[in-house]
Amino acid sequence: MEKAGLTSHIGNENYDEGCHDSHMYGARFMLRLDAASETTLQRLAEHFDISRAAIIRQLLAQATPDTFPVSWRLRLAERHGVDHEE
Repeated sequence: MEKAGLTSHIGNENYDEGCHDSHMYGARFMLRLDAASETTLQRLAEHFDISRAAIIRQLLAQATPDTFPVSWRLRLAERHGVDHEE
């Protein structure tokens, strides 16, 4: 049996978002969002008529190290003693 991948249901128009699919995923997170992030997430969920969890999974699937702030990459470089060039 193939384990569901991160993007296995993203973009699948036949997927029923109303089903309880927590058994398909290996990790569960509770996020604390500031008001602006919560508003953005809710607007995206309403716009695409999809769950907030699906929105977050899609964003994670698209993320690369360059997606994140330079300060995060600089901290990583400092911890590992690596020079960082932009």
